[in-house]
Formats: sequence, C-alpha cells, structure tokens
Amino acid sequence: MPAPKKVYVQRASAIEPKSSVRSTFDTLTSPENRAVVTSIAAFGAAVAFLSSPLGEAFLLPG
Repeated sequence: MPAPKKVYVQRASAIEPKSSVRSTFDTLTSPENRAVVTSIAAFGAAVAFLSSPLGEAFLLPG
C-alpha cells in the first residue's frame, strides 16, 4: 500500500483593498496634509462667517 500523499496548502495572503471612505479619511488625517486641511477648513469657516448676517458688520456703509 502506497504511503498517503501530503498536500500542503498555503494560505492566501491577499490584502483586502481599503474602502474609498477609509482611504480618504486616512489621507485627510495624515500628518503630511495637516497644513492643507487646516487652511481649507479656515477658508470654509471664513466664507461661512462672511456670508452670514454677522458678516454684514464688516461691510462699509455706503
């Protein structure tokens, strides 16, 4: 009787790709992009403030 053959199975080491939301979040929170994200947030806050009724206080009378 022949000896039983051994079959070695190697686990697939495929890495799952990140979702687009996770990839975007990682990019935005990266320390390399801190200055860009901060300046975009400050610009957005300034636009929101100046377009609000409080922003009319900065208008010159005329």
